[in-house]
Amino acid sequence: MPGWPLDSRRRESLPINLPLLRVLDSLSLISEMRRLRADTIGPDLYAGARTAMEHLLWHGHKKIAFVGEAGPNDLRERGWRDALADAGLPAGPIFAGDYTREGGYAAGRALAASDSDPTAIFASSDQQGVGVLRALHEAGVAVPEKMAIVSFDGSPESEYSWPALTTLEQPVRTMALDAIDRLINPAAATSFTMYKAQLIVRQSCGCGR
Repeated sequence: MPGWPLDSRRRESLPINLPLLRVLDSLSLISEMRRLRADTIGPDLYAGARTAMEHLLWHGHKKIAFVGEAGPNDLRERGWRDALADAGLPAGPIFAGDYTREGGYAAGRALAASDSDPTAIFASSDQQGVGVLRALHEAGVAVPEKMAIVSFDGSPESEYSWPALTTLEQPVRTMALDAIDRLINPAAATSFTMYKAQLIVRQSCGCGR
């Protein structure tokens, strides 16, 4: 197709709808790229988890729970676990839940009912973080005074939760535009490109109070 791949000026002028891109990027674009055996893209989940944990450790937390789809292949869990180990701390409690508000809510209720007593949570997704917030509010656990939270994704709803979620934001626009480039001009060899997630500091971690 003439004019592809896009130069930076044309890419930035595209009328991208960010909420739609989040769905297209994570589902349609990447799955189609894998079907065509083209280059694939995604956020650096491990490094993002490490950044989230370093921020919570900087706040002085020593017992940090993990909320997510726990498993040995989960890079966010691995980043959580390795950050604690590097700080000389044991792994905190794990509360399993899928990447939904309902999954986060169930995990948050289990956490509130447990005697594990963490002071902070790393949630694998913003939707889980929103669910955890509701569960903690219902249990009378003040966020961030009694429980700090950092999540992952940088979705629009993370900014409008209460308190607003500190989160690792994926560079969705860049990933989506790169995905379109690679679909139209597939590489000869399959490779995976990771993109750095940016820490967006809000109130749920204890900053900005």
